[in-house]
Amino acid sequence: MAYTKQVWRDGETGGTPITAARLNHMEDGIEENSNNWDSISHYSTTETSTGKTWIDGKPIYRKVIVTSGFTGNATSNIAHGISSIGDVVDFRFYLKNPTGELILPVPRIGYSGSDFNESFSNYAYISKTNIVFTCGSSSSYSSGYAIIEYTKA
Repeated sequence: MAYTKQVWRDGETGGTPITAARLNHMEDGIEENSNNWDSISHYSTTETSTGKTWIDGKPIYRKVIVTSGFTGNATSNIAHGISSIGDVVDFRFYLKNPTGELILPVPRIGYSGSDFNESFSNYAYISKTNIVFTCGSSSSYSSGYAIIEYTKA
C-alpha cells in the first residue's frame, strides 16, 4: 500500500488539528516504509521480494546462490532453483580463492604482460535452470556466490 500524503495548514481558522488518527497515519506510513526497506536491503539464499518493480510493472525478486568446488579449465552448471525466471534485472557473481582472502568479481579477464591470457579468463551467465560458470585453466577457487535479481515469467 502506498503512503498517502496528508495536507497540513497553519492558523486557528481552518488549521489542521493534530489528532490521534493523523499521528497514527504517519506512524503506519513510517512502519510500512521501514518494512519495505528491510526487504529491499535483505540478502538471502531463499527468494525474497525486493519491494521494487521492473519497467513492465512486474515485481523484482532477489536470491543469493552459494557455490563451491571449482576447478581450473572446467564449466560448472549450478542450479539456481528459481522457478519460472523471467527477465534478469541484475546478476553478480563472485569467487573466493582457497584461502578466502581474495574475492574476485566475474567476469574476470586475465592478462599476461600486455597480451590476453585465456587461462585466467572466467565468465558466468544464467540459463532458465542454471548459473553456468567457466573457469580458466590457471584458476582455482574454493567457493563463491551469485546474486540474482529477476522477475518471474
